[in-house]
Amino acid sequence: MRVVSLLILCSVTTGCTSLNTIQESDYRKMQAEGVLVEEKNPALAACLGFLPGCGSFYTGNYVLGAVDVVTWPVSVLWDPIAAYNEARVLNYRSTQTTVERVKKREMNELEVARENGRVTQVEYNQSKRAIETKYGFE
Repeated sequence: MRVVSLLILCSVTTGCTSLNTIQESDYRKMQAEGVLVEEKNPALAACLGFLPGCGSFYTGNYVLGAVDVVTWPVSVLWDPIAAYNEARVLNYRSTQTTVERVKKREMNELEVARENGRVTQVEYNQSKRAIETKYGFE
């Protein structure tokens, strides 16, 4: 009963997350295109999940980490998976932030080039579409 109560508490308070199907597709595309920002290593997070709370602590999920310490060794049933998923979510969010920043910079540079007459309106429109396509997984 104690374990069940802790599991419920864990799921309610930690917001155990994973990528949805669209995000998963974007994640794979980012990975394939070499733009994925790997803030946390998902494989390392999963391996650390077998130690009391370490997987969750590694991914910054301190509440779940504390629950894992209290419920160890039973926590090895969920922490490797939770830590793996959380690392991927962190990487996805970091990549989104980085991509948005780079896209915004490129769009601003293009806008300045248009205003200064270095590109025509047609070139501007083509380049703008190219940038939007290039960063289409946000």
